[in-house]
Amino acid sequence: MVARLNSLYVAFTRAGAELHVIGVKSEKERDSLFPFPLLAGAAPSCRGIPPKEFAKKAKQEDLSVEGFHHALALESPPPSVEPLRFEEKKRGEMVHKILSLIDYADGDIGARLDEIIPGMRAEAGADAVPDSLKETIALFLQGHSIAGWYERRPGRVVMKEQELADSRGRLFRVDRVIVDPEEVTVIEYKTGSAGVDGEKHAAQMANYLDIVGEVYKGRRIEGIIAYVDAKVVRRVAGRA
Repeated sequence: MVARLNSLYVAFTRAGAELHVIGVKSEKERDSLFPFPLLAGAAPSCRGIPPKEFAKKAKQEDLSVEGFHHALALESPPPSVEPLRFEEKKRGEMVHKILSLIDYADGDIGARLDEIIPGMRAEAGADAVPDSLKETIALFLQGHSIAGWYERRPGRVVMKEQELADSRGRLFRVDRVIVDPEEVTVIEYKTGSAGVDGEKHAAQMANYLDIVGEVYKGRRIEGIIAYVDAKVVRRVAGRA
């Protein structure tokens, strides 16, 4: 039964607009019309044809197939919701990709972005990286709230898209880890409004800081949640 339910789940979740379900009544009552007993509330008018009667009708060429419709109305989400989320996600991915290619923001950051963006447009399409995105990232990197973590400093090591593993073996990828002689800073980039999912972002960062703290014992650990569009940062202190 478990295997049949798994197959049923796969079938029911693949239909795009319409789904037709066809079953055969068995001689054993417990197997009758599977999966229709599970759909009793949705298809109260469903009726089966016993195998012997089915064969008899088939020989007489008087066989007809009855159809039924799902009794429950299917509600579709507003058409603009999913495309909007998709575009936001795609834009966020572009922001993360661009920032992952930048070690430091000294010098002409505009020129550095001009080197990066054409290659990304060639790979993802011209519309994937609009000119406005370049301006947004440039202003973000030049802002006083984030600029210090993009400076060259003695002994500083910068790791981007760094993978971390917790004590349970789970892997996480962190946007930017800055290792200085006395402290370690973890930076996560976020797009959109700075007020959305704030507590979720803070909990995510706290988990990252616990992992990093186990690796760099004796150094001060701090997290920075950087909201690129809002050009603000939220600081999260690591455990002492």
